[in-house]
Amino acid sequence: CRKRQQAAAVQGEQHFIASGWTRIMDPTGQHSLFFNDAFQTLAIAALPRNCYLKDGDLLPFDVILCQPDEELEAFLRLYD
Repeated sequence: CRKRQQAAAVQGEQHFIASGWTRIMDPTGQHSLFFNDAFQTLAIAALPRNCYLKDGDLLPFDVILCQPDEELEAFLRLYD
């Protein structure tokens, strides 16, 4: 199960980056974070991972999308 979670994390990260999202650092180190500047949307990959198989690929379905407010933008240093 752990190996599947790690594989899902790598595939999830590759998918976000290939789709134009930027990986950003989580100051707490608890989550994988991606930001899409064009949509002003933050994707937070929650843990532990839940995933399913589609066309032989593991796909996570535990991503939370939000449009960060000024406080969250400052905390994550999105525009520094």
